Amino acid sequence: MPNSKRLRVLWLCSWYPSEVEPFSGDFIQRYAEAVGDFADVHILHAVGSAKYRTSNYQYRKRTNTFSESVCVYPKANFWQKWFSAIRWWMSMMRMFRVYRKQVGIPDLVHVQVLFKSGLLARYLYWRYGLRYVVTEHYGIYNDKVSDRFANRSFLFRLLSRFGYASATCSISVSEYLQGQMNRFLTYKPHVVIPNAVNTHLFFPIHSANRPFVFLHVSELTDNKNPMAIIRVFQKIRKLHPSIFLQVVGSLRNQPVLRESYEELESTGIHFSGEISYEQVSLYMKQSDCLILFSHMENSPCVIGEALCSGLQVIASDVGGVKELIDLECCQLVQAGDEEALYVAMLKALDRKVLIDRFGVAERARAKFSYKVVGESIYQAYAGLHLERTELNGSIS
Repeated sequence: MPNSKRLRVLWLCSWYPSEVEPFSGDFIQRYAEAVGDFADVHILHAVGSAKYRTSNYQYRKRTNTFSESVCVYPKANFWQKWFSAIRWWMSMMRMFRVYRKQVGIPDLVHVQVLFKSGLLARYLYWRYGLRYVVTEHYGIYNDKVSDRFANRSFLFRLLSRFGYASATCSISVSEYLQGQMNRFLTYKPHVVIPNAVNTHLFFPIHSANRPFVFLHVSELTDNKNPMAIIRVFQKIRKLHPSIFLQVVGSLRNQPVLRESYEELESTGIHFSGEISYEQVSLYMKQSDCLILFSHMENSPCVIGEALCSGLQVIASDVGGVKELIDLECCQLVQAGDEEALYVAMLKALDRKVLIDRFGVAERARAKFSYKVVGESIYQAYAGLHLERTELNGSIS
């Protein structure tokens, strides 16, 4: 049983790692691990899969203060897809009832990704008076992506606004995202706390006496613009034939790369495929500069991971990226400007011996470590809990 003197916070997660989606929302899991050092956190997450004929419920206790309940429910044929929302609701409510029976009513609810989970949070607010906060990670609250909020269905927009309306506040990963949410949803008081980095995995090592390695980590969608990075790297390698580009991510989103990766690997470009969080940290240690040349970003975790590993960073000046960077080791370029990327990569090569990787990592830990992020979120929780306690006392 959780310590009764600690805050008990129930997280309702629309995205979260599961058997069917092992990498979905893994950054939310790390967020929860960080908070688990300061409060008792329990995750509720449900996801549909065509591989299941009956619902499969799993409970995991990751630490004494951080646990999770995950349900995979069936979603196979045409008619079951229509009932997917009902199955999701029933699965989440069943897990909530189990949690309530074992632990009791939580002190707070924290929604991770508004759509769907925000509706359940609003129901719990109505039914039990549970205050809830929202952390959004969805990159749809801008005008530059095709699936932007304004292009979503009327029902999606209506339910998102309905779920957000009764939230006490927002714990946002960037000022940029919060500003967009204020624009498309409604204004909420907020605090900005970045995504957490496991600094036991992401830390620097000495990198002397090895070739310079550029690194790109992403799902390799067109938004991440990997083909432009490759084009610019090939131009620079003609001047510096000893350098390498390490590309981490599945090639399924880039048919051109799938067809030509063997040829590209002969030109100093290496592909790892989709790998675990732990393996990403190993590539970080063996690299010198992260490149993120996206057309649009919110608050990418990979920048914090790179900085905690002591890397230089070259990134597009989009979304909340500028809120993450360290001016001593990072360069911002305009999205899509390959000439600017070319100049920045040449500058990164020249700066290798001038960058103190351990100093970069120390500054980054003060911003992204579990301790810093977890304590910041806990302070936000504690303030809300104190307000509720005082309010209940005045009413009684």
